[in-house]
Amino acid sequence: MDDLFIIERLKKKISSPFLYEMKGNHCISLDLSQESIFGGNFRHHSETEKEKILLLISELEYLETLDLRKNLIQKIPQSFFNLKSLRDINLGSNDLVEFPEFLLQNENLEMLFLGCNQIKSIPEKFFLLKKIKSLHLHKNCIEHLPDEFTEFKNLEVIHLYLSMIKEYPESLFNCNKIKTISFGFNEFEHLPKEIGNLSELEYLTLICTNINSLPEEFCNLKKLKATRLFKNKITSLPKNIGNLVNLEQISLYQNDLKKLPESFKNLQNLKLLNLAKNKFDYFPGEISLLSNLEWLSFHDNPHEIIQPMDSSYKVISNKYDLWKVL
Repeated sequence: MDDLFIIERLKKKISSPFLYEMKGNHCISLDLSQESIFGGNFRHHSETEKEKILLLISELEYLETLDLRKNLIQKIPQSFFNLKSLRDINLGSNDLVEFPEFLLQNENLEMLFLGCNQIKSIPEKFFLLKKIKSLHLHKNCIEHLPDEFTEFKNLEVIHLYLSMIKEYPESLFNCNKIKTISFGFNEFEHLPKEIGNLSELEYLTLICTNINSLPEEFCNLKKLKATRLFKNKITSLPKNIGNLVNLEQISLYQNDLKKLPESFKNLQNLKLLNLAKNKFDYFPGEISLLSNLEWLSFHDNPHEIIQPMDSSYKVISNKYDLWKVL
């Protein structure tokens, strides 16, 4: 069946505008996620109609990019095994319970977004897809990940926050091309020293855990630009944290810090700093030496009176403004 004919049939069934891209006679990109900010183009269709729409999509066998976010999809049909050319697929914010098996045949898959579903497990065969660069598994029901990340030599982005994982997959820290990684709302009690192996890491999120310290190897992350470490139980920072010379943003909101290491003053590229809701009973002098600091939050500490400082940056002492890192 001609791809344009399939697209026309999709238009009739969906009845709202959507994006697609043709290359010659073949549809290579299809986006059914943007009907509104609240959901995808066919989220309100009946299950029977959804099945028909998915069946039509599966006939677009030259698809390389597919976005089906926010359509309340419960199951991917077997016909999706026709899609063997996918490089980028987004199935996030649906109602999937099982990992979509058809993905395992897409050897050229680079980006996979499965966040915000109810998936419980990831098959070991998934780790044979060695071209994966970006992997989004956050907000699922995954309790265990196979420790096979060594195969993902091209992995650059991984999101695992708000899952049910109880321990880090050790092999993840061998993926030395990772630039962005996020954990959060897990019961982790420590950050492995192997975090220091991620020499390309630029963005780290580690929030709402039971972690009370960071390993000294954390200071090896010389390319780190931004990190969110809020709502943990951190009582102290590594003494050589000043080695993170490229760090521009750090949030340590709601921890148990009482002081900063002397080397903190070496973070001369730091622009945003959140130390609110800690246990400082004095204002750390190291902060006054951060010449490029633009934004500071220090409210809800035992000591809240900020000493006179350079007025060239904004100080927030009585209100917490959430700033976005990733």
